[in-house]
Amino acid sequence: MEPLVDIIVPTYNRKHDLKKFIAEIEKQSYSNYIVHIVDDFGSEDLTKIIPSKPQFNFTRLPENRGQAFARNYAAAKSTGDYIVFMDDDAWFTSGDDLQTVVEIMSGDSGIGCLMFDLLEPNRALLSERKKLKEGQILGDFIACACAFRKAAFLATDGFNPIFHSYGEETEIGIQLLQANYKIQFTQKVRVFHNYNPGARSLSWKKRFIKNSVKNDLLVINLRFPPLVRPIYSFAKILSHILHNIKVKNNPIYILPGINAFFKDFQTIKKSSKPTPMNLRQFNYWRKIRM
Repeated sequence: MEPLVDIIVPTYNRKHDLKKFIAEIEKQSYSNYIVHIVDDFGSEDLTKIIPSKPQFNFTRLPENRGQAFARNYAAAKSTGDYIVFMDDDAWFTSGDDLQTVVEIMSGDSGIGCLMFDLLEPNRALLSERKKLKEGQILGDFIACACAFRKAAFLATDGFNPIFHSYGEETEIGIQLLQANYKIQFTQKVRVFHNYNPGARSLSWKKRFIKNSVKNDLLVINLRFPPLVRPIYSFAKILSHILHNIKVKNNPIYILPGINAFFKDFQTIKKSSKPTPMNLRQFNYWRKIRM
């Protein structure tokens, strides 16, 4: 019997993109899948565009909780062998992509996460930009274009909901390494991600910068070896300042992220005890991350 694949798609006010995703996923030659669409309390009515088919499971959350929570929520309901994580503005470019995912994952039980090649508007393929090769082992992944072995996902703490969005992939990628699962890249599966940050609003940019600064610092101070945390925290803040200057954003936008880091770091430390990498794991992870 063909393995069941759970496809998880958090969505928030992208009705047009979601319609395109649904149209594309229904073109897949591999048919043993369930699509879990989780509306993160958006303002758009999505009920009329969700197909009335057993393969589609739709949930609207009672409040906005972020991508990380939405993915965990659907993953807890999943019953398949593999979980494919995508975004509402991302879709496969070939009708055989899901079949290829199953073949690769079924052929190597050591793959915890399979990272797909990614194409975005006005940018080269991810494999070209990052010089990635078929079968290359990575230290991280991008959640809009990947597949997890269900057992590997359960070996982690899942996506940390405090991250809300951005950076949750880095933390769970570290956990996969610690659980002795590998993240493998493939060029055989390609996803188009309709992502164009230049077209987003100023409020979206501010929220993105806040989350990126906060979550980068959280990853460092939760998962890096204690010895290296101070220097990497300083370097990360400096890199965010320089990046925002380069792209002509006001560097002051990073301050809310630093403040949020201190608050969320204390919250996480009180509720759990994340296991940091040892120096050997850290040095290996630095070599293989994108």
